[in-house]
Amino acid sequence: PPRTLADAIRQGEETAEHERQRLGLRDAPLPELADLCAAQGVPVFAFVLPDGLAGLSISHASVNRALVVNATHDAVRQRLAIAHGYAHVVCEPMGTIRACTKANANELIERRAAAFATAFLLPGSGVVDTVRSLGKGQPSRQVQWIFDSANERPVRVEERSGPGSQAITYLDVAWIARRFGAGYRLTASRLLGQGLITEADNTRL
Repeated sequence: PPRTLADAIRQGEETAEHERQRLGLRDAPLPELADLCAAQGVPVFAFVLPDGLAGLSISHASVNRALVVNATHDAVRQRLAIAHGYAHVVCEPMGTIRACTKANANELIERRAAAFATAFLLPGSGVVDTVRSLGKGQPSRQVQWIFDSANERPVRVEERSGPGSQAITYLDVAWIARRFGAGYRLTASRLLGQGLITEADNTRL
């Protein structure tokens, strides 16, 4: 189990990356999550639950493994709840039943699952590549070096981007969120975590 918040985040992100590799997903957007989990022997059920309860993760010998999400939540919240519950299935032993609620969200085990869900839905390099494909996220001044073989010396080449051309807009965030099937706020937070936007940008967005 994680001992600190930093440890929980590191474990969650690393485990998500390993699980993506194991499943052969690389950096692509995830397919339908309920189908993906079912293929791993973890069926997903939707029931009407109290609003503060996002879902349940069940790993018990009597029922094997299963996830339950709140049927009253929208599709994006359910998708996040499935990824969060899947983290518990991957990280924790049989005999574990977890309820994911607002009340226990600050527990380190829940923080680890949250970090897993974020990295599982929004893989770091996949998000960076997507931002680059939009022509954004680069420094305003880009320097390259080539070798001048005639004079046998390196030559510096500098290119400047147009003012404001690298700024990530709310439309960019919305497009990335839709591409990866994640919520807008979660996507903005992931961009912040990847160093693609600043805290001021995050507040603006």
